[in-house]
Amino acid sequence: MTLAQAGCGSGKSLAAYMSARTWCQRAAETGRTNFRVFFCLPTTGTTTEHFRDYALESGLDTSLCHARASVDLRTMAATAVQEEASEEERDTATAARTALQAERDKIESLALWSTPLVVTTVDTVLGLMSNARRAIYSLPAIMCSAIVFDEIHAFDEQLFGHLLIFLKHFPRLPVLLMTASLPEERRRAIAHVRPDLCVIHGPEEFETLRRYLINDSATDDDTWQAVEQCLVAHGKVLWVRNRVDWANHTFAECRKRYPGVYVDLYHSRFRYKDRNRSGGITL
Repeated sequence: MTLAQAGCGSGKSLAAYMSARTWCQRAAETGRTNFRVFFCLPTTGTTTEHFRDYALESGLDTSLCHARASVDLRTMAATAVQEEASEEERDTATAARTALQAERDKIESLALWSTPLVVTTVDTVLGLMSNARRAIYSLPAIMCSAIVFDEIHAFDEQLFGHLLIFLKHFPRLPVLLMTASLPEERRRAIAHVRPDLCVIHGPEEFETLRRYLINDSATDDDTWQAVEQCLVAHGKVLWVRNRVDWANHTFAECRKRYPGVYVDLYHSRFRYKDRNRSGGITL
């Protein structure tokens, strides 16, 4: 039972796969051939990016498992643009989709039984704690697996509670928890249900790097100047606004100031398939 707590970019994901390889080797030494790895993340976006960056070119039979996986896989495969049904067709098909969803859950979950590496949203595993249908169907595969729960600091209270129950009732499963920063009360809660917890911190030289330059008194002109300096140096800028209308305004202003520069707008009011297509709007 291990908790890896280290800053972004310190190699946690690679360490997780190295740990999984060790568990796989131990299983092989005992004659087991059904060893699996479930790599669980809290959101569909982070799950898809992890699948793209690590699992897709691993050479293994892999699976991307979350509610929107089919959209993401089609995008990765550069297939034709997905078309939506009309409103009338959606109304007509609602009852049929509801009936078919149960069968789809069965089929997708059974497919995981023979997949050695599954990159999935955390509900695929922790859904066991609430009797979720897909999780129950996946139970035989989960019980033969090493399980990685990444970004556990992003779990809401209910999901973190399900994690604690899972850790308590399945003490023989190899589990690796990962986070860049975890509140002390949550660390104590994990240690309470699993006294065998081993905490591994990132290398001190990485943890003490100066990652941020904070300027509490920056003006709008200072911000635009910093953006321009970055662009001149062929860098990339991520500009985060905490309101959609502010993000839209900043996007429009960037288009005006920097003609010919590749600009993305990304926020929650785009449809998922449009947000998934390299952000919301691109120039």
